[in-house]
Amino acid sequence: NASFTRTFTIQNTAAAPLAIGSISSSNVRFVVSGAPTTVAGNSSATFNVTFTPTVVGVQNATITINND
Repeated sequence: NASFTRTFTIQNTAAAPLAIGSISSSNVRFVVSGAPTTVAGNSSATFNVTFTPTVVGVQNATITINND
């Protein structure tokens, strides 16, 4: 089974920088990479989530972003 990667965007609409404490997945088959530590004011940043299936069937995960 092949891996599949999606890119997600965090948008900060405030003037102040947004501090990202962590970005995590509830399922080990969904791996977060490239997580930013800050997002500048009125800007955006991206991170990736790669899914690597090990069995056939539906898989779910919750991606949690902890910020200030």
